[in-house]
Amino acid sequence: MYESMGQLSLWEDRSSLVKYLANKLKDNSLSLVLGAGVSNAFGLPGWAELITTIEHRIPFKCNSDDVYEKGNELRDYFEEHGGYSLYLDAVQAALYKEIKDDFEELNDRKILDAIAALCIPSRRGSVKDIITFNFDNILEIYLRYYGIVSYSPVSGNSWRTNSDVNIFHIHGFLPKDRRETRSESIVFDGKSYKERVDYSNWEWAPQISSLLRCTTSIYIGLSGNDDNMERFVRDSEVHHAYKKTSDLFWGITFIRDKGTQDANHEETMRKIIDKWKAWKIFPIIIKNKDDDSAACGRDEFEAQIKSFLYAISQEAACL
Repeated sequence: MYESMGQLSLWEDRSSLVKYLANKLKDNSLSLVLGAGVSNAFGLPGWAELITTIEHRIPFKCNSDDVYEKGNELRDYFEEHGGYSLYLDAVQAALYKEIKDDFEELNDRKILDAIAALCIPSRRGSVKDIITFNFDNILEIYLRYYGIVSYSPVSGNSWRTNSDVNIFHIHGFLPKDRRETRSESIVFDGKSYKERVDYSNWEWAPQISSLLRCTTSIYIGLSGNDDNMERFVRDSEVHHAYKKTSDLFWGITFIRDKGTQDANHEETMRKIIDKWKAWKIFPIIIKNKDDDSAACGRDEFEAQIKSFLYAISQEAACL
């Protein structure tokens, strides 16, 4: 049994934190929440790049420079020239335009293999549920190479299945293989974000809240600036099982240090750290190993996250 994590020093100590999370893994009570930073690591385009790619493929130019409004304009264009389904087609095509999904290519991605290690069914426990804000199914494809059976419901109104891991695409699901079932709608433009303002009527709300309230979550690739994420995190924290323990936090996240050479470094980092701590999610700051004053590069950031996730799996195997 793990010791109480009621002291901040225990969260700040890597060995005690890894052991705590390893016990959660052993109890099958560890979950993952993935953001755009994970899919970007696979080589998939970000939001702005997706919109630009779509815009270049059609005889239409957006008037706004704002990504929310650009998304609205593109959605309106497709709905006027064939319907919402064509809008989904365009996003789906742009998403995978330069992606190779063979094992050798995917295995070169630093975070993928560490995530897969946590999901492998084992007596030391495994991650059973993953929440992702990404549309793509590159993670599912990679897990399949290891014989890990995943299930990705296309909406919040879906049955559970006998899978190794459930992957909930709460902003929509657009698989690489067009023969697979995709979501009927996605959260990609300003209109769709506004449609999620009423959290109580969001179809994913019951499942996601129930999952988060009874697991310790590891947040990877999330800036914390997504309004939908903030809503369900705040709701889950209020009713989370950790309220019955002396633990200070109910999840962790990783933050890449941009280096003290940035004039606004201290203020920027303080705001980010304070935001996550207010949600009772402990922020792990990843610094440049060779020079604290220099920014931590993306490759090093991913490598350090990978090392941390592997340490959890290895520690759990020794419990």
